Parts: sequence; C-alpha cells; structure tokens
Amino acid sequence: MSVELAHVNEFTKCLVKNMQTEAPYLIALKSGKCGACLRLDEQGFFHQLSKRCEQRNIGLVVLSTDSYEYDDVRSFMKQHGLTYLPSFIRLEKWDDKKGTLYDLRNENGPLQVENLIIFFENSTAAV
Repeated sequence: MSVELAHVNEFTKCLVKNMQTEAPYLIALKSGKCGACLRLDEQGFFHQLSKRCEQRNIGLVVLSTDSYEYDDVRSFMKQHGLTYLPSFIRLEKWDDKKGTLYDLRNENGPLQVENLIIFFENSTAAV
C-alpha cells in the first residue's frame, strides 16, 4: 500500500494530480481535521470533490476515532446537496516498541487498499 501525506493547502493540487491516474485511490480525511477541509466548501470544493470521486469510482472516507465527527461530516454534506457521501473507517491507535501505529478498520476488520491519500490540516501529523 502506498501512503501519501499532504498538507491541506496542497489538497486541490494533489487531488488533480491523482485524478489523472487510473489507480483506484481512496481519498481520506484524517480524524480531527475534517473541519478545516469542510471550510474549503465555500468555493464549492466538496461538490467538486464528490462529483469527481463518483465519476472515477474513487472512495471518499472519513478516518476517525470518533463516530460523532463522521456524523457531522455526513450531515454537512447532505445539507449541501452532496449525494456521494463518504463512508466511515475507524482509526485505531496503538503503541509498540516501534512507536505509534494506526490500524485502518471497518466493520469487516482490517482494511487493505492499494493507494491511500490522507490529507492533514498540518504537515506535522504522522501515520
């Protein structure tokens, strides 16, 4: 699995670059950072993102340790008329001798995706 971390200011640039490929990308919004990304919708950003993801069959998900945040994001998108709503993936944090690690899981267990792009509000966050 390839993982690409992007500063939220590079969100559009990174999205456009990856929309030009045929790879089945999973676009993820990191837990606790969704609010900053949602503010970009003042320019209709999420409408564009939703439509492009739907056209290219790209998964749009919310990574979160908090299901309330997921509900907030879905509610926001519904209010703005977006039909291609994100799914929710629980982000499990655990520590071992190698440091802090994160597991991506949904109701069926651990996830494996070919390409994962995670957009952070700041570039200091790590996965």
